[in-house]
Amino acid sequence: MALKTKQELVDEVIYEVYAGMPSNTRSISDNFVVRILNNHIAEAAVKSAYASNNLDGIVAADDIFTLTYTMPLSTDTVTGNKYFAHPAQPVGLPNKRAMTIFPPKTRGGVMSSIFKGILRSDVTKVRSMPTIKKVFHYTENGNEYFLDTVPSIMSGYSSVNLSIVSSGANDLTAFVNLPDDMIASVKSLCIAECRQMLQLTDIIPLTPQDNPQPRK
Repeated sequence: MALKTKQELVDEVIYEVYAGMPSNTRSISDNFVVRILNNHIAEAAVKSAYASNNLDGIVAADDIFTLTYTMPLSTDTVTGNKYFAHPAQPVGLPNKRAMTIFPPKTRGGVMSSIFKGILRSDVTKVRSMPTIKKVFHYTENGNEYFLDTVPSIMSGYSSVNLSIVSSGANDLTAFVNLPDDMIASVKSLCIAECRQMLQLTDIIPLTPQDNPQPRK
């Protein structure tokens, strides 16, 4: 199974759910299936993170689940802080491990450590911190907000780069950035969920070697 777009994978799911080409009046839409697909990709990312915790002692999802965006910054009219809206929903990893922000290459790029994520509950603690050349960021209402301890650091930024562990947006043209074995697994889960919703059952009999016989 080669690398596929979400549309191609959704088409395969629909074809197998309906056991052939569906009619124009089918009750399951492509957008509905891609949301199910994204849910299972997110679940696979979280499982990957906790599998690495068991092996390496750190909670970090495999890099295959990371998508990178260049995000233009806006200024909040109330607080005066810069922010951007999340392009995709991050998976539920603790302590902002699903998100890494780094500056453009002219300011250090991916090797820079100037940006540090904090929880929303820690925002007020930034005021009492010593003046260091760091910019803290936190999440609220689907946006990422920036706080600098050194005045006017963020004034020099019009955009930042965001690497996010995510299943991606509900975009049917996006690529499915998963290896073949995970694509097959996620696809099977989507088919089973759609069939259950339609109350369809698998009527194909098991092969003799997979169908245990009672003792005589």
